Amino acid sequence: MPNDKDNKSKIAIKNIIFKVFYYILIINLFAYFFYCIGKVHPSNYVSKNKLLNSINISTSVGSFDNSNIPEDSIDPYEDELNTFITSAFNTRNDGFLNGKVSRLYDYYGTSSANGQYSLSYEFKRISYLRDWALERAIIFTSINSLVIINNIIRNDNKIIVDLDEHYTFNYIHNKQVAANKFTLTIPHILTLYTTDKSNNSFYIDKDYYSDIFNDDLDNYIFTLSEVTLPYTTRINPNYEVSSSYKEDDIIRFDKSFFTDHKAIISGYDSNGYPLIDSNLFNISNMPFDLGWKEKNIKLSY
Repeated sequence: MPNDKDNKSKIAIKNIIFKVFYYILIINLFAYFFYCIGKVHPSNYVSKNKLLNSINISTSVGSFDNSNIPEDSIDPYEDELNTFITSAFNTRNDGFLNGKVSRLYDYYGTSSANGQYSLSYEFKRISYLRDWALERAIIFTSINSLVIINNIIRNDNKIIVDLDEHYTFNYIHNKQVAANKFTLTIPHILTLYTTDKSNNSFYIDKDYYSDIFNDDLDNYIFTLSEVTLPYTTRINPNYEVSSSYKEDDIIRFDKSFFTDHKAIISGYDSNGYPLIDSNLFNISNMPFDLGWKEKNIKLSY
């Protein structure tokens, strides 16, 4: 009888261990499934890339694509809204190039905490990109955005716009004339309010989006009294481009104890700088360390 009890106890323990491992496996599979879904934007990137290829070089933001919106659902303020967002994106793009931000205050509701945060975040992005480029002796010649609207929801004086912003960055290296280009797509959920229903003016309250720069922005602090954002670094004549990556290498971008996303080395620019492609943000030929500390970038075996 003791042997039977011992055997039953061992079987019970084995069953418990099996169930524990089984449930851990199921949980991990679900976590990985939702992780993958979260990393791929539900857009047809192929068709949008084709659209990008037909864009002329300029600093303006494209018009909204309303072809998929039923006529009776088009917002009566859409023309004015289109003009406002186009102007806001144009002004932000100019800030990337020249550091001037005084006109950006006209587009954000800085009397609210949301508006202050949104504007401050744009200042951080502008400063980061300018510092990143200066340290590497990279000169951006133009930064263009094309906005594709997905949906507009209006509730009284509150307007929520779901849109995709397609960036094209053109740059050269210092003392070179060879042009380089990379592209990416960032989805936005933009919340605006009308300030006066009689003249259809707006201000931005929230601008929710995932960003390629968000791994390296913590060092920037602003008071929202700035009119020009100065460089906080200088050209590093001894800056060395990483030579450890080969074309078609898979690299991973780590955040804390987790891998945020992966990318493939797609080639090199005119100065031998490693470039990446990634499903994340539909990235094509982007410098591999843009937005990320190099210590968080590793080969993925």
